[in-house]
Amino acid sequence: MDTSTNDSNTNNLNTSKSTKYDNSPLYYKATTMQDTIVVPAATTLKKGILLGEITASGKLTKFSASATDGSQVPVAVLNRDITNGDAEENADIVASVIILGILNENKIVFDTGVTLDTIVSGKGRIRTMLKNNGILVLSSQNLNNYLN
Repeated sequence: MDTSTNDSNTNNLNTSKSTKYDNSPLYYKATTMQDTIVVPAATTLKKGILLGEITASGKLTKFSASATDGSQVPVAVLNRDITNGDAEENADIVASVIILGILNENKIVFDTGVTLDTIVSGKGRIRTMLKNNGILVLSSQNLNNYLN
């Protein structure tokens, strides 16, 4: 397991309420590692997407609140875009994922209708599950308050 700790440039945090925080970083501090991610055929997973762990294989895949294979519990966040160019087969792709850290909630990628406050049946709120796994997710404003 190859892990590393990264610090973003906190000067890039935009605290203006009139913007969408487009230039803000995904994380302030994070521990990353290389892990295997199952990517569906002809799919691109975007940086910032939540990942869950498939219980049977131990591999990561896109988080799904309605899943029953273990991936309904978010355990990591993708640290870069990855693409499976195969139109017919799922692919195992090794990529950098964030396993611990302080992240910007405005950069987390969700499916339509899912938020950090979505409750996963029998598991709790997504925000709480991430926190329990060592990933603190804050708004840009709260991140600046936390850092100062």
